Amino acid sequence: SSTLPAELASDVSIGENLLSETFDKKGLWDTSGEAEFSTELVNGAYRMSLNKANWMLWSPSNLLDVDNIIMDVDTTLVSGSMENNVGLICRFVDDENFYMLSIGNDGYVEIMKVYEGEQTDLFGEFVDDIIDPVSNHLQGFCLGDRLVFYVNGKLAADVRDSNLASGDAGLIIGSYDDPQVSVDFDNFTVYEALGNFTTDYTPEPVAGGPFTI
Repeated sequence: SSTLPAELASDVSIGENLLSETFDKKGLWDTSGEAEFSTELVNGAYRMSLNKANWMLWSPSNLLDVDNIIMDVDTTLVSGSMENNVGLICRFVDDENFYMLSIGNDGYVEIMKVYEGEQTDLFGEFVDDIIDPVSNHLQGFCLGDRLVFYVNGKLAADVRDSNLASGDAGLIIGSYDDPQVSVDFDNFTVYEALGNFTTDYTPEPVAGGPFTI
């Protein structure tokens, strides 16, 4: 079951359980093996592995098309670099349109939008003292135009974007310069999020105009 962080409890309530996956039996999730990436069920977990630098591997459920959701998952870095991406995806329309909410086991937190094939970082910074080098519980909220990300029960990021309104949910990993990353995911649950969510966010203009380098 999902527990709501106290800061969100006044805005959000937990609706229907849309997906509850413990990865104990084959069938639902894509499993494939290539030299550069693989997905497999190992000891009741869904293991996603990369062996290619600066790459991402994602796996949607292929079951959902939903707008406002709460996602929970347990993650374990099995092997490879701590400079990685480990996370959740929501509003997945296709390979060129989705949101990613992820950690690096090195302490980095990222929320990224892939929209019409273009990647935009909505949030990216090191967040002190909330990320474990190996095992973490991730919770992602996709609420109207708001994307909120909790790691081990603590707020990691809270951003707004309104390009993608609904889609599938799933899991994602990524590598940087070190090609090897292998992550186990378990207890992936998706709940409907109930509340009165804004969907017409317009970014505030940046004071002082565009930045130049």
